[in-house]
Amino acid sequence: MKTMTLALILALGFGVPAYAKVERYFCIYPKATNAAGLKGRAAPMRLEFAFDTTAGKATLIGNNGIVDVSVARGDGGITFLEVLGTGAVQTTTITLATMKSVHSRHTLLSRPGNAFEFAASQNFGFCRSPN
Repeated sequence: MKTMTLALILALGFGVPAYAKVERYFCIYPKATNAAGLKGRAAPMRLEFAFDTTAGKATLIGNNGIVDVSVARGDGGITFLEVLGTGAVQTTTITLATMKSVHSRHTLLSRPGNAFEFAASQNFGFCRSPN
């Protein structure tokens, strides 16, 4: 009986593995706007996100490598938030119904004399998700 009880405890406590579900989003942004106005891009900007729904963690895969990002998911969309070393942020929001997306950059560029200057932009596009 003790052996059966121990086996049951092990099966219930340790026998059910947790499987990660990773949602991937592949995004393309052909249009952007900044202080000078709306413009098309010569080459669309591309971003990729991977969101582990079990762990609640996400990564951004871009032309500067891979970086951890925060994620906020709601009924209508999902937002990825990257906090830069300067304290500025970059966000990407994707509507779940249409997969339209906006990527906003609030970048601070370092200037001589320990000064910083804004280089803000918004990028408009769409994403696809094979999930």
